[in-house]
Amino acid sequence: MNFLIREAVESDAESIWKLNQYEMGYHFPLDAAKVKLSKLIKSEDDRIYVALVDDDIIGYVHANSYDLLYAPHMKNIMGIAVASQYQHNGIGTALLQHVETWALKDGAAGVRLVSGASRHEAHAFYHKCGYSGDKEQLNLKKVFHAELKQGRSQNEICPVLFVRSFSDGRYGFRQGPRTGGSFHPSSCFPESDCRAFPGGRSASDRRSFRRCAARLR
Repeated sequence: MNFLIREAVESDAESIWKLNQYEMGYHFPLDAAKVKLSKLIKSEDDRIYVALVDDDIIGYVHANSYDLLYAPHMKNIMGIAVASQYQHNGIGTALLQHVETWALKDGAAGVRLVSGASRHEAHAFYHKCGYSGDKEQLNLKKVFHAELKQGRSQNEICPVLFVRSFSDGRYGFRQGPRTGGSFHPSSCFPESDCRAFPGGRSASDRRSFRRCAARLR
């Protein structure tokens, strides 16, 4: 199969987003993905290569610099995907080779990657490409706010819930935007603009809502 590999440009964002969405199962807003790509392609520590067939992007790989205090400099595969109908045609191998070429030119000791424990077919592919290792890891993360997963910056996110108590015994909450360094008072938001919870929810829910409301008085 004839295909071309080149470095990514900003206009590739939607095609890469589709690969992440449909091939890898990563759900992330397209607008946020466009912002990410625009930033990463300007970084000296990142490389993103795309594979094309007849001018259509059918695969990509993202790698970056990886440095620790206890190991030599390496390059790290952050993501790699090839459209299902184009797999087993050497495209994934060629994408990895482009990363390896960058790593060698940059004096890296090698290339590393992390692959999910259940992705046995991917493991076989990586082993075939010369990657080895049997270290088991537990990948943990602490998400500061659910909206961070949607690509919003911390400065756009309000850390306080606006809570209202309604006459029928329900409590509702809403995220509040920042304005001039302060939060809008909860009384600004009509009941229709809140996400209401029945008063019959658990006592702990109601206590949490009351505590939030108390902070806003």
